Amino acid sequence: MKRLSVLIIFLSALALYGQQEKSVLINPACFNSTGNDYAVRLFKEKLFFVSDFKDSTSVKKRDKYSGYRFTDVLAVNNCKFEDAKLVKNDLGEAVSINSQWYDGPISYSVKDSVLFFSNTSEGYQHGMMGIYWSKELPNGTFTDPQAFPLNSKEYSCMHPYFDDNSSTLYFSSDVAGDSSGFDIYRISFTKGTFGKPEALLGVNSTANDLFAAVHDGTLYFSSNRLNGMGGLDLYKWNFTGQATALAEPFNSPFDDFALIYSQKQRGYFASNRSSEGKQDDILEFYIPVVNQTPIVTDPALQELISKMKKLFNQFSPDSPEALLIAEAIAKLEQQEKQMLALMQEMNKRQQDITAYVDSSSFLSFDEKIQFHEDVLSQQTTYVPAAYMEKLPTSGQQLLDQQAKATTLFSKQQSSVPAEQAFFEQKLTPFVNNGVIASGDLNEIIAHYEVNDAVVSQLMAQTYPIDFYFGFDRFELNEEELLRLKAFAQKVKSYKGVIVIEGHTDSKGAAKYNQQLSLKRANAVAQLLINAGFDPQTIKVIGQGETQPIADNTTPQGRAKNRRVVVKL
Repeated sequence: MKRLSVLIIFLSALALYGQQEKSVLINPACFNSTGNDYAVRLFKEKLFFVSDFKDSTSVKKRDKYSGYRFTDVLAVNNCKFEDAKLVKNDLGEAVSINSQWYDGPISYSVKDSVLFFSNTSEGYQHGMMGIYWSKELPNGTFTDPQAFPLNSKEYSCMHPYFDDNSSTLYFSSDVAGDSSGFDIYRISFTKGTFGKPEALLGVNSTANDLFAAVHDGTLYFSSNRLNGMGGLDLYKWNFTGQATALAEPFNSPFDDFALIYSQKQRGYFASNRSSEGKQDDILEFYIPVVNQTPIVTDPALQELISKMKKLFNQFSPDSPEALLIAEAIAKLEQQEKQMLALMQEMNKRQQDITAYVDSSSFLSFDEKIQFHEDVLSQQTTYVPAAYMEKLPTSGQQLLDQQAKATTLFSKQQSSVPAEQAFFEQKLTPFVNNGVIASGDLNEIIAHYEVNDAVVSQLMAQTYPIDFYFGFDRFELNEEELLRLKAFAQKVKSYKGVIVIEGHTDSKGAAKYNQQLSLKRANAVAQLLINAGFDPQTIKVIGQGETQPIADNTTPQGRAKNRRVVVKL
């Protein structure tokens, strides 16, 4: 007949998993005793745990069969511990819930107002643990304990955990009586009535499976099965398939067991890692919410680029319109790349700050948690002064870098609606109505940051433009002067070479016409210089009557030949 204490220590083969939780804060609980402490439970917003520090008689008694000290359930009060007591209904006063032998852990059903616990108060003579339960009455007192119907002299039932969401009691037992050790079972419990027990096949192994607890739809338990990291390891099961081991830092080469959540992201488990296997202590953990920015393209920006590509396909690829649209697409695709890079940088900065804060010695465990909840989980660019004062310069620099990346990303993201408006209100009407005919080309060139080489190519494809003169005149009339001023305003972003060619009709001597054509070209050149163009980029040519574009025998033809051609 086996003699087993609540704490079962077995060693198994070591096998490192090569995995690690992304970010977990772990700290020794403030209420650890000098004995073995484990199995924290929450009962009416108060913490209770199991310890062999001393029993209720204040004497450190030992089990003569195993050599272990007997355990008690202790209550936590402001980081100190005390004997756990309940008010008995028949006595009307608080009495210890502990026996002289093994006690704990406990579990409370809020739904049914029932406290479950395990001990050897009746089974010590035959070495078996049993589960008991007491009903809490409306006046806050508890009834005498009742024995769990599966308690037996032949096997143990222990480690009760009640899940209110499913009205289910989980417990460990070696009822099978074979070499497989302890398995985890569940049984329904409603209004004092138990259902039929069920072994958890997805959980149980040929080793010992202990300390079941449920949180957020997941069953956590401990096992010393083969291929673990060492001793007891922590596992989880989602009620389908097979159980999986928790990664570091929850598991270690030493015993890690009895995990329970006290809040959504906080909880406790026990481990003897700090003493290298000599003593179990309770560790508190906190799993931060790390809001990593998804590395995905902004859908609005992606849609805008798609619209631009559809507009591009409406024109010949070598047309001025297509050239301008291609530049717009290139700018927004570059913005898309920058936003993706900023997302990656933000995530990297977030990871750096998280690692920095988690490993810091200048913040307490609770301060680290508060920093996670107030700053890191919010991905805010504002950090309260109280935190900044505690952070060394290196930490402040990390926060500044994150703030800069976040601010730049927000600026890029917020510019997308403006880009949509510019595309619809400026670029689309401009190219649809003809590059020459309408629109503010300079505004479009500036907005899409078109470089000089592309501007030159665009201008070369869009222009030349002709300006016409009266007979034997080298100054523009009012109408042509307005046209020239409008042209100068439209192409003022152009930085390349401007070729100005003067032409005449065939009336008069060829030498005279050569000089007249040069005067016409110089007159237009001076007007462009006056408008702000660099004279070093202007090339003036007089072609005389040598390059007519119309019939010089008609007045209409001669009027077309009396011209200046501006080429970009």
